[in-house]
Formats: sequence, structure tokens, C-alpha cells
Amino acid sequence: MKRESKLMYYLSIAILIFCFTVNAQEKDSLKVVSLVKQTMELLEKKEYEKSRDTADRILKIDNSCSLAYILLGNIYAKYAWECSTNISEFNVMEWSLIYCLSFDMFEKAKQLDVSRTKNVDNTIRIYLNYLPTEEELFIPNDLHGKELRIDGWVDRKTKFRRRSETE
Repeated sequence: MKRESKLMYYLSIAILIFCFTVNAQEKDSLKVVSLVKQTMELLEKKEYEKSRDTADRILKIDNSCSLAYILLGNIYAKYAWECSTNISEFNVMEWSLIYCLSFDMFEKAKQLDVSRTKNVDNTIRIYLNYLPTEEELFIPNDLHGKELRIDGWVDRKTKFRRRSETE
């Protein structure tokens, strides 16, 4: 091959690779938009587990999608709110842990996209009010700050917090 032909050949391959990458990114972007919409619709219907699973699918496509973490934070916070309206001594720990998990998700969103910090911090301030205080909890002090697992469909670990520690 002549030098010019080789150059055109390699240039064509580079252009094809670029076009393929851009097209794949567009397809991924469209898929993410669709999954965000599905997540929000499921959350509105209070289908928390399905909503979480759909948000997790966004992260499989793009693990740096801060919006997916914000969605997860809201899913967990809304589920915790629903649990907290049916309070008993035995489930205060569970729903407060779920709030803690929502804070983990919000913090991850801020790490990934600092432009979201102000809005995410405002959301965190709202949900902080729902964490129980030390007086409302009847648990040993040595649990504060420890990583604990949330059972059931949530099946995640989080650091235990109470209101006075996070304000």
C-alpha cells in the first residue's frame, strides 16, 4: 500500500471506532434516561425494591452516574419514612439505619459530581430531621459509628448515625 493509502486506511478505522464509541454512548445515554424515568415511576408507586433494582441497573451502565445515587438516596429515605410511620421499639433501629444508608448514597453522589453538592446537602438537611436522637434510641452506645447490615430486601451495610452526631 502506498503511504497515503495506509494513512487513509488508519484514519478510516479511527473514524469508525470514534463513531462506534459515540453511538454506544448515545445508546447508553438513552438507556439511562429510560431507566431514570422507570425508577421514578416505581418510586412514586412505592415499589421500593424494584425502584432500587432499576437504579442499580443505571450504575451498571455508568457507575459514575451521580443521579443514580441521588435516586437511591431518595428511595431509601422514602422507604425509611414509610417504616417510621409504623413505629415500634423494635423497628426504630431498622428505619434509622435505612436513613443512614440514604446519606451514604447522597454522599457518593456529591463525590461523583460536586456541582450537585448544594442540592444534595439541602436534601440531607431535610432527612437529618428524621434520624432518631440518642434519647429516642434504646441501644448500647458502642453501636454508634459502627457498620451494620440492614436485612430484608435492602440487604446493604451502612454506618450507624443518630441525629446529634450528624447535625
